[in-house]
Formats: sequence, structure tokens, C-alpha cells
Amino acid sequence: MGRDVALYDSYFSDDVTNEPLVRGGDSVAMVNIVLTNSGTTTVYAATDTPSLRALTTDHPYAQGLENITPMSDRQMTDHGVWYHSPRSPHPGYSSPFPLEPGQSCAMGFALPLTLGHEWLFFPSAYVYDTPDARIGNQVMFDEQTHTFT
Repeated sequence: MGRDVALYDSYFSDDVTNEPLVRGGDSVAMVNIVLTNSGTTTVYAATDTPSLRALTTDHPYAQGLENITPMSDRQMTDHGVWYHSPRSPHPGYSSPFPLEPGQSCAMGFALPLTLGHEWLFFPSAYVYDTPDARIGNQVMFDEQTHTFT
């Protein structure tokens, strides 16, 4: 996890005030969601896995807040957060890539702390039984709460 500031105003705005939900200079927390194959067989993970729906506990909006913060690739790299594509143990593979027992992959997200410090996380992942399977299985994980201090 890392902390930084948004570089500029977000493209997402409040429905009532029409003001940006995130302004340049707002404090943000950057997190990685890590998926580990704890099974005994190889599974295949989609390139957009793991995913996250995140909202503050007093969230007044219908959508999650996980993709509204404008951050640069450099900021994400500086903090070790994987933002645009997952960190795969097999970077040369296309989707879906193998995830052998004990291996992990991760996806990073920037969360605007100006909207709240207590967050609800709803992580999920798409996994496939074989590398050529057309339809994967969505795995939903337990809701988690985290307070950023």
C-alpha cells in the first residue's frame, strides 16, 4: 500500500453539485488486491483478475469508487501498485494465464481518502479450468472492511 495525491481532478462528478469527486492534490491510498492459488491444481486467471469493488461505508453513490482517482503510471510504479494490468507470475502469457498452486497475481487500485477513511472491499476473480476455456468462473470473496488511518 502507498499514499500519494491525485494529479488532477477526476472525470467523475457528484450528481448534485457537479463538482469532481476527486480533486488534484486530494489524498489517496493505493492498494494491491492479491489472488493466490491455494489449491492443489493449476488454474487459469483472466488478465483483469483480481478485481475490486470498493466504497466508503457512508457511500452515497450507486457505483464503486475504485476507478475514479486520476493517478499516473509513474506514481503506481513508485509505490509498487499494479494498476493497468495484473502482475502475473507469467508475464509472457496471454489471457488466461496459468496460476499454479502457491502462485499469486495482483491488481492495484487508488482510493480517494477525501471521500472517507473506512472502506468496504468486495474482491472477485475470474478463473478458468483450462487455458482455452471460453467461459470462466467468477469467484466472489467475503466482504472486507478496512480503515485507513
